[in-house]
Amino acid sequence: MIRRLVSLLHRDYWLIPSLGTVLAAFLLALSPPATFAPAPAADFPEVPPGLTPVTRYPPIDGYEVENVVFMIGDGLGFNEIALARIRAGLYDTGLHMEQFPVLGLQKNRTIDGLLTRSGAAGTALAAGIKTRNNFIGMLPTGETVISLLEAAHFHGMKTGIVVTSSVTHATPAAFYAHIHDRHLQDTIAFDLARVSPDVILGGGRAYLLPSGRLDGRRTDGIDFAKRFAAAGYRVLLDPRDWSRADRLPLLGLFAEDGLTTLPPEPSLAEMTARALALLNRSGSRFFLMVEGSQIDWAGHRNDEEYLVRQVLLFDEAVDQAARFAARDRRTLVIVTADHETGGLALLEKESDPDDARAAWTTRDHTIAPVPIFAYGPGAERFSGLLDNTEIAREIARLLGGSVEPKRGITTLLFESG
Repeated sequence: MIRRLVSLLHRDYWLIPSLGTVLAAFLLALSPPATFAPAPAADFPEVPPGLTPVTRYPPIDGYEVENVVFMIGDGLGFNEIALARIRAGLYDTGLHMEQFPVLGLQKNRTIDGLLTRSGAAGTALAAGIKTRNNFIGMLPTGETVISLLEAAHFHGMKTGIVVTSSVTHATPAAFYAHIHDRHLQDTIAFDLARVSPDVILGGGRAYLLPSGRLDGRRTDGIDFAKRFAAAGYRVLLDPRDWSRADRLPLLGLFAEDGLTTLPPEPSLAEMTARALALLNRSGSRFFLMVEGSQIDWAGHRNDEEYLVRQVLLFDEAVDQAARFAARDRRTLVIVTADHETGGLALLEKESDPDDARAAWTTRDHTIAPVPIFAYGPGAERFSGLLDNTEIAREIARLLGGSVEPKRGITTLLFESG
């Protein structure tokens, strides 16, 4: 087990760990998870490299929901989690997300059939409605719908998007854009600027910068980085400037398209922790969407090492959100997926009965149900079997919202005052 764990930590998965980190992870695999004791919040909490110890998070009872952290592992199914758990030597303890007290199942068909694409699935999770597979933020008729993030923004809450894809990719776009084709990222950028979340972190310089500036590819000459800067944003276009991510509003574009998820880029956990610290410091309620975007990409490639790495990177971000919620006690953390990718089956590896052999059945999405993990006030509403649209509806209600019944949910309305 030690040899496998050292190999996992020393590949491009993490920065080179100390022997203490390796031994701690090994001992962790032999022991039940400890109980997490909330510590006082720091402005910018340190995010250690590598795997952090798995802990049980303290119960949160008797509080109302003020903030929501909605975390989406794109392509994350039950077997993706299981494979990462095994490869990290955490079979007995489980990942961070598996310490959440509430577990549910999500079904995710679309108007077009049982198989969903990220645009339709993202729209269901963001706005609580079913639509066609390439649509974002629109009913099948083309009528636009308001997302949770938009509703929160329009009613005075701070908002944020943190992803490892481009910030204009299908899932993040579902929380702010309205378009009939999720592939039109140059056009989606206009909606990003229109809504202007307070925190925007990820990749995608190609779609926000004009050709001729860095690796921008826009042919219309529009420079959205300059537009955001003119609106008062701290704009970072180089991952080496991460130390300057110290105030709101903040735009960080750290790659041409999707992130490499390697240094010098900030990790998903670092970006999540920084976003939470900045949003919390504002003194306002907030809604933050975080996506582990590249779990899906690994599934499409049937690349198990890439998959394990992306699941663990996402799980470290989950831990940062859960630790914040444990301190704050008024923050709901939801972890789910839009769909499963790759049709991953797990078999015992004949050469090592303590390891798994990955058997892929497709390079596409599947119709399998995906997990829901919930922690914080209101978490009990996310147990059992839920349609993906029900997740958005329950979040809206917990935030004091109501729905307008018009062919399902077309608007999420928050009570004034």
